[in-house]
Order: sequence, then structure tokens, then C-alpha cells
Amino acid sequence: MELKIKDLYKSYDHGKTYAINDVSADFTPGIYGILGPNGAGKSTMFGMLTDNLRPDKGSITADGEDIYKMGADYRAKIGYMPQQQSLYEAFTAEKFLWYMAALKGMNRKDAREQIENLLEVVNLKEERYKKLKYFSGGMKQRILLAQALLNDPEILILDEPTAGMDPEERIRIRNFISGCAKDKIVLLATHVVADVENMAREILLIKNGKIVRRDTPQKFLAELEHKVYNVLVTEREGEEYQNSGARIISVTLTEKGHRLRIISADALKTGNVEEVYPCLEDVYLYWIDRE
Repeated sequence: MELKIKDLYKSYDHGKTYAINDVSADFTPGIYGILGPNGAGKSTMFGMLTDNLRPDKGSITADGEDIYKMGADYRAKIGYMPQQQSLYEAFTAEKFLWYMAALKGMNRKDAREQIENLLEVVNLKEERYKKLKYFSGGMKQRILLAQALLNDPEILILDEPTAGMDPEERIRIRNFISGCAKDKIVLLATHVVADVENMAREILLIKNGKIVRRDTPQKFLAELEHKVYNVLVTEREGEEYQNSGARIISVTLTEKGHRLRIISADALKTGNVEEVYPCLEDVYLYWIDRE
């Protein structure tokens, strides 16, 4: 399976504002982390990939075929978990999954087996008869993920899949996504950088409707090696760093002073300086600020 986006544009306000601006990308099986600030265009791009929005210009193809001409044949290949939690709140969790299975044209035997398995995977087996209106935000996220996985889609499009989940559930879902991605194209948009740090094949950084950088996590991290520091400083020294225009990633107040996490191509001299290995959050903040 190959999914390809070419010269994609999508505008609002009669062409005055571009949510997606000349985006091209290709995907084969594996996990792709889509990172970007609010309003970057991630959800708009997903709307076009799921045939919910049409581009102003450009094309999207699956194995060389235009997805809009494929219609239902293409939609049968995708599983989509939207960011918005608009659910049929009078449905129970189980009834909702049966309803989604029917919309996907699944036969009863396959639907029953998959629903049982997915309720266990997302840890909602005990809540199967509970109405969705009584679900917490994290529980709604889990049932949305379960419906996306029904019918074993070839393309999985996940918009903020772990939002609202506690750390234990986030790790559980993250591990499951990683395990099921062997033969699927998985596009995962998130603000939680840790969700993709150890499982993404590639990272795409999006800002203002454009892909500003695409690379493997390893290459991103290698570029910042020997450039990231934790610096313990006094309040006055911290102000000096801020006034110097240093790229400060975070500030933490400790008993011994202020700890700054700084990205710098030059060795730092002020304060108690410790060179540290970069993480993907450093990469994200560095590139988004830079662009």
C-alpha cells in the first residue's frame, strides 16, 4: 500500500487563509508522527485524507488511484479516529461498535470477534453496557480508537489518540498502536511528543499549513547532539540567558536555583552547565520556533 499526497492546497475565507499550502508527501506501511502547533493544518489534512473535505488543488492517491474516484472502495481501507468526541451518547460502548461495524459492512461473525477483542485492547470490557454520555474524556478516546480499528484497515488515521488518557492507558494504547502497525500506514497527529518518539518511522513537522521538515527521529536527534544543556543558574544568571536570546526550551525551579534547558551550538559558560542528550521534544520546539 502506498498513500501519496501531491501539491495539496486547502483554503478558507475565499482563498485568503490557507490551512494546507502546497503539501506533498508519500507514505508506505509504518508509523508517521505528525507534529505541529494548534492551527498548523493537521486536522484539515486528515479531513482530506478521509474524504471528508475536498482540496482546492492537488491530488491524493492510494496505490496510484485517485481516492475521490475510488469513493467507498477507498473509505473501506481506512480507519479514522477524529479529534472531536462527537458520539451517539445514548448508545452503550458495545452498541456503538456494532453500529460502526454495520456502517463498515462487516458480517456478524467478524464483527463479534473484533468487538470482543477491541473492547479488551482499549480496556473497556467492564464498561461495554455503559452509555457513552457517562464516559470520561479518556474513555471516549478509547472507544473512538476501537471503532477506527474495526475491519482491520490498511490505513489508520489517528488525530490526538491519547488525549485525556492517564499515563498507564497512554502507554498501553501506544504499545498496541506500535504492535499493529507492521502492515499498516499509520498517521498519528499528537501534541504529546512522547507518543511518537520511540515508535515513529518518520516525523513530519507542520506549521502554517506546510511541512517544514520531515526525517527519521534518529536524524533529528543526531542534529542536536552536543547542543542541548541543562544549566543550573541563579535568578540573575537566568535573566542574562533570557536577554541574550538563547533558545531556552524549559525553566524549572529547584531548591538550588533555576534549571534551564537550552539549545546552543556554542558551549555555555555561565552557571553549572551539564551537556545532555536531546529528546524529540527538544527537536520539536527547536524546529517549530525556528520556522
